[in-house]
Amino acid sequence: MIVLYATYIYLAGLAFSYRRVEAFLENLGVKRSYEAVRQWVQRFGSQLKGYVETGEARVAVVDETPIKVGGSYYWLWLAVEPERRKILLMALTQVRNALIARSILRELKRRYGRVRIVSDSAKWYPWAAKTLALEHEVISGGIRSYVERIIETIKDRIRVFDKYFPCRCGKPNEVC
Repeated sequence: MIVLYATYIYLAGLAFSYRRVEAFLENLGVKRSYEAVRQWVQRFGSQLKGYVETGEARVAVVDETPIKVGGSYYWLWLAVEPERRKILLMALTQVRNALIARSILRELKRRYGRVRIVSDSAKWYPWAAKTLALEHEVISGGIRSYVERIIETIKDRIRVFDKYFPCRCGKPNEVC
């Protein structure tokens, strides 16, 4: 998951250098060199580029899911543009609450302007959208299924990747 997240950070323009991506990862407690990040972007960047949206968006379907990274659980937050099925925003946090949801929506607003937010019935999205003056709609099924499908695809791929990605410290289930 860390490889995917680091590649996303670089491709989405959140960090304009491999060293800045390295600093992002260190904030999560993951120690990787900028050279490792460069190799990840070179290896996986072409596969991820088609899924990352950098243009404009009118609707953002948002959701979060727990994932296991190196023996610890994190929250993977995704915002997806349903018409083109592109990832607008991806974030990895250690907690899930209204303030984190607000920061996710604030970043969406900064990048894409006033987008309509579509979410599940989680209690933090209405408050976060209201404080940012964003239109919010709660939907179960329908266009929300796009983000659920992308989340399941990511989870399926990282389950296999986490088990078989070699680690120098010899502890395959821990972050080195």
